[in-house]
Amino acid sequence: MRFISWRMPPKKDSAPAPGQMADLPAFLGKILETRGINTPELAHAFLTYEDPGYSPLLLADMDKAVARIRKGLEENEKILVYGDYDCDGVTATVMVYDYLENLGADVLYYIPEREGEGYGLNAAAVEKIHQAGVKLIITVDNGISALDEIALASQKGIDTVVTDHHQPGPRLPEAVAVVDPHRQDCPYPDKNLCGAGVAYKLLCALEDDQEEMLLELYGDILCVATLADVVPLRGENRYLVRRGLELLEMSQREGLQALAREAGLNLETHSSDNVTFGLAPRINAAGRIGSVDQAVELLLCQDPERAAELAHGINSLNASRKGMEEEIARDISAMTARQPQLLSSRVLVLVGENWNPGVIGIVASRVVERYRKPCILLTRMEGGELRGSARSVEGFSIINAIRSCGDLLERFGGHPMAAGLSMREENLEPFRQRLETVARDSAPRMPVHSLLVDGVIPLSDVTLEQIRQMERLAPFGCENPYPVLLLWNVALESVTPIGGGNHLRLGLRQGSSSCQAVYFGMKQQNFLFEPGQRLDCAVTLSVNTYQGVDRPSVRILSLRPHGFDMAGKLAGQEAYDRLCRGEDPREALPACSFGREAMSHVFRFLRGFTPYRGEADGLYWSLGEKVDYFQILVSLAVLREVGLISVIGEDGVDVIRVLPSEKKADLTASPTYQKLSGWKVVS
Repeated sequence: MRFISWRMPPKKDSAPAPGQMADLPAFLGKILETRGINTPELAHAFLTYEDPGYSPLLLADMDKAVARIRKGLEENEKILVYGDYDCDGVTATVMVYDYLENLGADVLYYIPEREGEGYGLNAAAVEKIHQAGVKLIITVDNGISALDEIALASQKGIDTVVTDHHQPGPRLPEAVAVVDPHRQDCPYPDKNLCGAGVAYKLLCALEDDQEEMLLELYGDILCVATLADVVPLRGENRYLVRRGLELLEMSQREGLQALAREAGLNLETHSSDNVTFGLAPRINAAGRIGSVDQAVELLLCQDPERAAELAHGINSLNASRKGMEEEIARDISAMTARQPQLLSSRVLVLVGENWNPGVIGIVASRVVERYRKPCILLTRMEGGELRGSARSVEGFSIINAIRSCGDLLERFGGHPMAAGLSMREENLEPFRQRLETVARDSAPRMPVHSLLVDGVIPLSDVTLEQIRQMERLAPFGCENPYPVLLLWNVALESVTPIGGGNHLRLGLRQGSSSCQAVYFGMKQQNFLFEPGQRLDCAVTLSVNTYQGVDRPSVRILSLRPHGFDMAGKLAGQEAYDRLCRGEDPREALPACSFGREAMSHVFRFLRGFTPYRGEADGLYWSLGEKVDYFQILVSLAVLREVGLISVIGEDGVDVIRVLPSEKKADLTASPTYQKLSGWKVVS
């Protein structure tokens, strides 16, 4: 069990001016302030979901895009919509294809296969498009980096209109129009549209800005795309998602309704969770492990029977996707237990066999949460190619780091927090070394994964009234997450397995107030605490309706023992990582030291609890007064290297077992002990 870092809101030098948020409860005003919404005007705009009303023609090259598409329509040219296999790309493809088809255009769509072709335009696809007689390509959610492919299309007499939202490189493609709000010369005020959002703006421009009519037609799937692509829910995106959630409830799109029924979703709640955890992963599953055409057909389908059939198939793919994720996660847990040195890198680079490239991005996010570091997962493909996905932590741009290694890569692209890449097998070690150097130079003290906490709440304030006030902040998503509140110093009263033993229900008490909280994904054998102990719990709150009765629902995101020394843990981890990398650990922990007495404390404790599932964090909690975190990590490494313990990844945790031994271990034979001696930190 590992305890993650929490980021508390910054303390104010002075209280807000009286009446600043006079129409809001004080705690709600504090949450808004934490999110940078600190004036009545900003609060009003945020809470009333106002349409910013930005003209689509503010997007650079939009006028050129409109002119070229209208020319194609007038001359009945064959037009092809070139999309992407994720939810954003699929919905963007559906919108533009459906719009043009309804105008009577001679229109096709093409989405490359994830495994066979990879992301974006490729030369083979351009050849197929040329043979089909296409005269105009409209890219959606891709194209900004396809310089060579768009040049090839031009040589074959095919014009290209690019609509994208990814960061452009130093050169733009030589297309008829390049519509991307991230162009340096683009004056569009809101840079955070997803790919479908940019495609939607193209339709608005083609319809002379008849936004309300187009929102009625496509707002449901635009909402799905915006939430699926994890773009900030501020400004225009917030308005589009709010309207889209309302439109989803009464959507005439048979495919979406069938998929919601298959997933057991209640769209009447207007909850972003229905999309983020229900609809979007299922649409993504078709592109990840099935045929993306299934998802496109589903969203275009108007036959209820066919829609139900497609939704059932996609739901089955989603179940398979979950199984693949669990298998990869188990592989990684076993790999890092066997090779703990992998975890000392500033950016984790883990390579697996037969990992499905369509799902490793999801697993990479889980690895970041577990090990608190940026992570790149790569899988071996045929022909000596490694293909993978990267995820990062706040404060470290993974795409900038990857771009610095661009000469070692075949393809790459993405955002500061997520990216995709491929390389030749022979470039793996040079890539690892370069990436480590880039990370060291750009962030001498690497940021760690942490959970942003909006504030502390007493258990007595966990009421339906307070929760309903917080729901005024919805819709929730990127840069406007569910408020995370801290229940500080609560007593654990009970621990009850639920959901077949896969989750826990915890009884919590603070003074005369009590509640039942659910800890999803936590199994009892991995839970360290017993009734009577004091905890700090980071939670989210919602309303649960059962048999017509509303009750507060408390979900635990993270917990740790009350008063846990997180600063000491982070400093100890950084010092140990430096030691493993051959660097001076004293740069992170000047007073670090290690001796036999510290290791004896650790070993004696483990002998009394073998097998131990609490990992280093649990040991630190139990032995913190006797042994610091650095000493615990070093002790585990030395004990393992001399054969006194084993560490095996099981069920998402590192299980430590004391091994039988008949002879005295030679600590000086341990490589870790030798490194300590070299840095003169052995006491």
